[in-house]
Amino acid sequence: MKQEIFKSMYNKIGLSEEQKNEIYEELEEAAETGKTAKKVRFTARAATFAVLFLLSGMTVFAVGRLSMEDRFAEAMHPRHEHNLTPDQKGFYEKYGKVLDNEIETYYGTLKLEAVLYDDYYLLIPYSYNMNPEDDGNREQFSGIGIDGLAFVANANSEYTSYPLDQCRYYSSSDDGIITGSYIFSPTDNETFEPGEVIQVYTKKRATTSYVDKFLTEFTLGTKVDRVNLTIDEQTRKAFEENGIMIEEISVSPISIFYSGISSFKSIYTKLSVVLKNGSEVECYYGGNDSSERKEAKLLEEYPYSVNYSNMFTAPINLEEVEGIRIKTGKTHIWIPMEYED
Repeated sequence: MKQEIFKSMYNKIGLSEEQKNEIYEELEEAAETGKTAKKVRFTARAATFAVLFLLSGMTVFAVGRLSMEDRFAEAMHPRHEHNLTPDQKGFYEKYGKVLDNEIETYYGTLKLEAVLYDDYYLLIPYSYNMNPEDDGNREQFSGIGIDGLAFVANANSEYTSYPLDQCRYYSSSDDGIITGSYIFSPTDNETFEPGEVIQVYTKKRATTSYVDKFLTEFTLGTKVDRVNLTIDEQTRKAFEENGIMIEEISVSPISIFYSGISSFKSIYTKLSVVLKNGSEVECYYGGNDSSERKEAKLLEEYPYSVNYSNMFTAPINLEEVEGIRIKTGKTHIWIPMEYED
């Protein structure tokens, strides 16, 4: 009876079947050989506590690899040393979601390990095992490569193009396992939302955005909170004097964003987040974007839509932010961290 209870709980652990089998086999072997009888009596009751530990919200990757917190830290700031604070670790645990999606490619097995997102950025750490067990039978995966995948938000059966914009980095290792992350931005000024389904396809051709074969999908969980900053009349006027009419400035613990309409197609803008201790938050990924407007109000004066987004190198506590410093042209604009809850 105890054995059946353990097996039932074991089957609910949020790990891959291979990982769960390894855990179960080790526990069975230890129980049979009596290796733990004196130091730790690993009875069915103890096994139950072990299962509860794994089900308690702790996020576990394959043994010997980095934790979820470390993987997200690496995604936000690749190839740098990360000394995470307890608050940052807690942030990753709260908003990060463990995935277990595996994709067989021509060169090996790609595993999507976790996902973290706010309105404008979607981070997916992955591992790529280039030592597949069925190395002698790879023809069935011909044409599927790590760069030949298209990630699509809110896809349907008629959707055939426009996958998410992406940036990808990776680091190789001597054991034949590559680790890296996909970083995505939404298209057409949309935002990522909870419950949204992200589907993964092969591309019809590597040089096009058209999707072909469906591979896997996952659903987005809790979204990182974002606040809209208050823009007073003095700040609006300062922007307008530089040819920009601001519509939104917002910040989340992982990114900053502003949007508006502009008199110029190309405009240099630099944003920085200033903390109350005087330090500035560094950014890793993002930049400016502009497009022509059509049949819109104030079109003659402001013919272009503009937006700027940047992802931070590490999560920040919004309560520690003093304000936003914006440089546009020769003008420096200061926006205090004021927003409505």
